[in-house]
Amino acid sequence: MHPATEVWTWIRCPCRQDDPNADGSTAICLFVKIERYSATRLQIVLPRKAKIGTLLSAEVHDELIVARVTATESRPGIGWLTECERVTPLMDQVRNETHLTRAV
Repeated sequence: MHPATEVWTWIRCPCRQDDPNADGSTAICLFVKIERYSATRLQIVLPRKAKIGTLLSAEVHDELIVARVTATESRPGIGWLTECERVTPLMDQVRNETHLTRAV
């Protein structure tokens, strides 16, 4: 059995898709290890707590991934374990339309 390969990526939080006019001085841009990764989820450790709902971007295996922060948990001495759900423009559009329909 082969040992698991570590996957590292550049993370930008918040990403430009979240706010094209975002102030770069407040963005987190780090090279981090991906703790877990699937077709729909991403789990990383950040040095600061990311706000729930914030979009972040990551480049994994030459693919740019945009994900929304769904949960954070403090890990003393390590940082913030950050759970994210991958976002596609279509998925976001469907969520917004569903939310608007429920609100009416």
